[in-house]
Amino acid sequence: HYSRKVGTQFSAHYGEANRDWKRLATLLSSLDMNVVLTCFQKNEWANGDMTGRMVADGPKKVDHAVDLVIEVRRVGADRFGFVHKSRIHELPSDKEFPFSYDAIAEAYGREVLA
Repeated sequence: HYSRKVGTQFSAHYGEANRDWKRLATLLSSLDMNVVLTCFQKNEWANGDMTGRMVADGPKKVDHAVDLVIEVRRVGADRFGFVHKSRIHELPSDKEFPFSYDAIAEAYGREVLA
């Protein structure tokens, strides 16, 4: 819808979408509550080749706007969370754990999430 609004010359539609994302991120960060964002994943590309890493399929630098990035993986019937980025001392980066609300609440603190 952005390309119909502003065209695609010089990637104008990306700039328009990024403005909306920045506005939404500012509004979300001003809320006095926890906010959960979800994204699909996509392959990371550099110089025309896949790097072998998976990244969020969302606005560029979406991970800069949040305090915690968890990739949820399903193995059989179980789900595991892998912490890619964290500004939260109790949930350090590169930690893997059985993914559930209770696991996050135990690590982060139930009183903070209440």
